[in-house]
Amino acid sequence: MATSSELLRSAPDVADHEVKRLLVTATGRHWTDLILGVELDEDEIDRFNEFLGRRRSGEPLQYIEGTASFGPIEVTVDPRVLIPRPETEQLFELACDAVNSPNVIVDLCTGSGNLAIALKATFPSAIVYATDLSADAVDVARANARRAGLDAVSYTHLTLPTITEEW
Repeated sequence: MATSSELLRSAPDVADHEVKRLLVTATGRHWTDLILGVELDEDEIDRFNEFLGRRRSGEPLQYIEGTASFGPIEVTVDPRVLIPRPETEQLFELACDAVNSPNVIVDLCTGSGNLAIALKATFPSAIVYATDLSADAVDVARANARRAGLDAVSYTHLTLPTITEEW
């Protein structure tokens, strides 16, 4: 057995804030409980060590956690989609500042759906279309929209014709 305090000090090669986030993810406990040095069971310790190993091998923290924050929402992310970028969040903020009440919003290459969902949450009366070339990405985006209670976003898997020499 180990305490949360011991595990927090067990990985000096990983950034402190990442170790904290990994411990919260591994235990499912609130951060305030963990800073008190609570006893952890073997399953929690094993999960933490697994997550720590994945992070040390270079896996992005958001994939290990399974989520990423974006504007007013949180989306599920995994290797099927890219992690939302800070630049995209800036685009979201610029779009919100630039328009009052859009009628239609189109999100190309939607990925996790973060931009489409955040815009739908911000502009609930807008019709929002989102598309991606990856069927897997569209699946993730649809699930994120359902999770956010925004099933009104319309998702489409876009397929492009194959270019042949006949063209």
